Amino acid sequence: MARMKIDSYSFGRMVVAGMEYDKDLIILPNKLLLNWWRKAGHIFAPDDFIEVLSEDLELMILGLGAYGLVKVEPELEKIFHSKGIECRSFATAKAVKAFNDNYLLNKTAGAFHLTC
Repeated sequence: MARMKIDSYSFGRMVVAGMEYDKDLIILPNKLLLNWWRKAGHIFAPDDFIEVLSEDLELMILGLGAYGLVKVEPELEKIFHSKGIECRSFATAKAVKAFNDNYLLNKTAGAFHLTC
């Protein structure tokens, strides 16, 4: 599967490689994890990233929602750091730009909350 660029994002909607999604998702270098949901809705925690953490990554972009309301547990940031994965967090629109600026790098992934 080819690397996937985000074509567009608006509140509650993202278009990736020409396909429209209305649920939170994770983009890995060679696949999408669709309808991604966290144990605690507006918190990104280690348990929410089990499949991501098994990937060989260098950069993880976190989209914290349209208004940046999602919180990132410090433990998740520590785990990414311990695995040599740089983690950058932004409101989702800015995260989309950061992801698109880096998606051609072999080891870039993104996790995106599409609403609030």
